[in-house]
Order: sequence, then structure tokens, then C-alpha cells
Amino acid sequence: MVGMLIGLGQLSTPYALENGGWASIFLLVGLGIMCAYTAHIIGRCLDEEPSSKTDNIPLVFAGVRLHLPWLRLSTTQLLTVMAVLVALPSLWLRNLSSISFLSFVGILMSMVILVTILCTAAFSNVGLGKHIPVLRLDKIPTVSGLYMFSYAGHIVFPNIYTAMKDRSSFTRVSVTNFFMVAVLYTTLAFVGASLFGPSVNSQVTLSMPPGLLVTKVALWATVLTPVTKYALEFAPFAIQLEHHLPATMGPRARIIIRGSIGSAGLLLILALALSVPYFQYVLSLTGSLISVAISVIFPCGFYLKIRWGRLSRPVVVLNAAMIAVGFVLAVVGTASSAKLLVKSIQNGHVA
Repeated sequence: MVGMLIGLGQLSTPYALENGGWASIFLLVGLGIMCAYTAHIIGRCLDEEPSSKTDNIPLVFAGVRLHLPWLRLSTTQLLTVMAVLVALPSLWLRNLSSISFLSFVGILMSMVILVTILCTAAFSNVGLGKHIPVLRLDKIPTVSGLYMFSYAGHIVFPNIYTAMKDRSSFTRVSVTNFFMVAVLYTTLAFVGASLFGPSVNSQVTLSMPPGLLVTKVALWATVLTPVTKYALEFAPFAIQLEHHLPATMGPRARIIIRGSIGSAGLLLILALALSVPYFQYVLSLTGSLISVAISVIFPCGFYLKIRWGRLSRPVVVLNAAMIAVGFVLAVVGTASSAKLLVKSIQNGHVA
């Protein structure tokens, strides 16, 4: 589960903390608690209804470009294409156990990124102690989207739940994993923001001093992190897709359809990544528009619907309040992030 939660969202936590102020860490922790609770009620829902089931990677290859008569890619775009090409074969594997090791690799890459940031603080000329403002209320809508994106993994929780031998331990596992992830995010946020201050980039590894070995290691870890996640996160869609295919269809045809649709989705993501390279605003928009709905609003709504009449009044009030909070975060965060994204795109075209 940790492997599904930790991803590129962790890179934006120092940027979010510096922009929102150190008091926004309570928002980060609070959203983590909310998401841990909704993970718990997803398990309860499945008990009732078992059938419901731009970055700095250019520093690695500084100056490398691809020039073809019909295509010109910058270093960043070239490495993005490389990452997609590496991830594509995993989408054609039908048995998820064959790629389960990717989850471990993803966790390892996240820990590598944290260690490289700590090494930068300890051994480079960049010192800790940069000023972090107390609170910037005007930035909270965008910051909430970034924080929310970092916790979004609920879409695969039903598959994890149904695959567990001891499903009664799902809540304990969920709470433990969210606690570990929250500690990682909080540590990375404070160290990164204190290390780079106002100059911290939306991807903290962008702010690391070029030329250092730890920087190169961090960049490769950044490249590999999304590669380790896509096939696993595509699994719920692939499983539902196979359920709707004709029973007479052979295994070979199923694999071809599954792999083709997954590949098409990944290529669409590649096209968006190449055309809209505004990391922080895309993450914030995704967190506000999609992650809040999947991780907060929908689980609480389904829980109320499925167990209505058997819940105590405090539990009903709690879930209704979380839906309201999620709705506010979604509306305000989406509006703020979309506005900033459009403005950035317009400024980019002007430039």
C-alpha cells in the first residue's frame, strides 16, 4: 500500500509547505487522517458489498537532444518519452504478481529521494535554516490540491483488500501505511523548504545543486518513480475491462485488448506531459478535481449509502462533514489551480 501512496507527489511537498507556510503542515497531516479514515470505510463497504470490487532530469543527460526531420525533443521531453517506453511493456502482463516487485522499487526510489535531500543538507554548501512563513491563506487552495494528490491511492484499495488473506487487518494496515507516508512527507517538506527557502522548485530535486553525485542519483530516482506505478494503478481499470469482455474471447485476445488500451492511455498521458509541463499546477488541479473526489467524497458517500440506517448519528455527521469539506476543497482548489495553469500557459505562449 505504501508503494501506491508514495509517488511524484512527494516532490512537491517542500514547495507546498514553503508556499502555504509551516502552519499548512496541519493541513497535510489532517488530509492524511481523512484519507486513512476513508481507506478504512472502503474496507467496510467491501464487507457489505463483496462484488464491488518540468523536472530536473535534464541534468542527467545535460545537453542531450533528439533531432529528427519530423520531430524535435528537448532533454526533458526525450527522457519523458524514455520513461514511457520503459513502462509500456509492463502493461501487457496479465498477472499482477509478475510486476508486484514494482511496488517495492517505487518505495525504494522514494526513500532514495529523501536520503539524497538529507545528504544535500548535510554535505553540500546549501545550509538549512531558510525562512518559512507562518501561513499564506491565499495559497492554501493550491497547496491543498498538492497535498491531496500526494495521498491519492484509494482507487486500488479495493483490489488490495480483496487480495488480502486476512481482510480483518485492512484497517490496521491502512492506518500504519498512512502514518508512515505522512511522516515521510512531513520530513521531506520541512527539510526541503528549510534547505532551499523561497527558491524551492515545485519538484524539490530541481533545486538540488547540479554536478553532485546525490543530485544525479535523485534524478534517476525521479525518472523511475512513475515507471514503477503506472501498471499497478492501471490494474483496476484492466480488471473491470476484462470482466466486460465476452466470455468466448481467448486469453491472447484479452491480453492484446488490455495492453492496447493501457498503452493508449499511457501515450495520452505522455502527450499531456509534453504539452502542459507545469508540474505544480497540474498536480494541484488533479488533486483538487480528482483526488479529493476519489479519496474523500466518494468513499464517504458510498459508506453512507450502503450502511444508511445502521450508522450512529455521530458517524453520519462525521461523514457528511467530510463530504462538505471535500467539496469545498475541490471547488476552491480546482478554480485556483485552473486559473494559475491557464495563466502559466498564456505566459508561456507569449514568451
